[in-house]
Amino acid sequence: MQTLGKGVTHRFVVRTKRDNLLAGVCVMSLPNEFSTNLLGPEYRDREKLIARGACASWAPGSLGKWLVRKSVRWTAKEYWRKPNRPGEWFCLFTAYADPKARELGKIYQDVGFIYLGQQQGRGHEYFDLDHPEWGWFNGRRFRQPSQFRRYAQVNGIQWNPRWKSYGKMPSDVAKILRATSKAHESRCVKRKATPKHKYVYIEGRSHNETKVLRRLFRGLHPGWNPDPSRLGLPYPKNRTPPPAPPTVLMPAGMKQAVVLDREDAHRLPYQGSRLNGGYVVARGESFCRPLHRQLVNAKLGDYYTFRNGDRRDIRRENIVPTTLAEIARRRPTLSRYGRGVTREGTRFVARISHRSHKFTLDRFPTAEEAAHCYDAFARWLGGKNAPVNFPDALLDPRQYKSAYQRVTAALHRAAVA
Repeated sequence: MQTLGKGVTHRFVVRTKRDNLLAGVCVMSLPNEFSTNLLGPEYRDREKLIARGACASWAPGSLGKWLVRKSVRWTAKEYWRKPNRPGEWFCLFTAYADPKARELGKIYQDVGFIYLGQQQGRGHEYFDLDHPEWGWFNGRRFRQPSQFRRYAQVNGIQWNPRWKSYGKMPSDVAKILRATSKAHESRCVKRKATPKHKYVYIEGRSHNETKVLRRLFRGLHPGWNPDPSRLGLPYPKNRTPPPAPPTVLMPAGMKQAVVLDREDAHRLPYQGSRLNGGYVVARGESFCRPLHRQLVNAKLGDYYTFRNGDRRDIRRENIVPTTLAEIARRRPTLSRYGRGVTREGTRFVARISHRSHKFTLDRFPTAEEAAHCYDAFARWLGGKNAPVNFPDALLDPRQYKSAYQRVTAALHRAAVA
């Protein structure tokens, strides 16, 4: 119950008559995404999600079914009669069962819910190697106010508690936080989310309305109604565990974790692995070498880098070949003014190297202008993946006319020679 969001609308409880003990509870809330395809877009706002439910261990076995049935029917038939709720009524009640928790949705089957299959729930799950205590989480974490506050602190922006979503932020702040959120998402390990079982119950305000709505559902979804005598797909019977994820996590020190493919985890002696200089090192009786080089059978003179820049993510898809020159070019700069920028007297000089040629581009009054000049020529000479000072800025080197002419002439002479 502690993980409930802020969209809770109804709470139904059952208590004992004698001691007023809590025996069961059923919680309804707004769905994360409305099911516009069940009865058509005109019934989009008529849906409720059965978010949580529980019964005491000493309660009768049928209490859960009775509570769900009563909660659904009261919401459908009585809620709209309240004087302060004119025109507000509900006829769709959805529920999910998570196979990862070995849930089958047996209580919904006993009540008579319509089964829609196990293809429900899309997207991915993420794991942040910098925060292994979070575990696997879905993409909504990147849009939570707590994450917005962290992104604002990283960018030096004073946080406003009213910024609950991108729409409530100033446009310039929203743009910066979106870019930071995308960068955070790219650094996380991603895997396909396990689909959940989905059930739906259709109940109108009257018996005739219920029949009309169920007839409408049958006509709109013939694929979900293969049996003419009943609605929905056949109920699942086996509590099959979800398939093993393709990646596994292993501890590597306090508050650390590394990730690798499951087949590699069973094949390699990674139990003695540790972080050494940022790399995951596997120790054996006769060897001690970086684990990512062992995975790809690297030979002397072969160089590899990591696609997302995280050395703890040693999945095969994250290990890509590279060259020594590329590694040197991507090495963090030691200049306090930025990559390719040095100071001479009161002015700042932008310099760049390309194919054994060193060019002094221009001199500027500020370090930021010199860094922008370097970025323009770095993207022009090294491509879109070249390391720059301002990744989001797109500059044209031709605006620096003198430097552009000198560099173009030097490259032309080198090509002719």
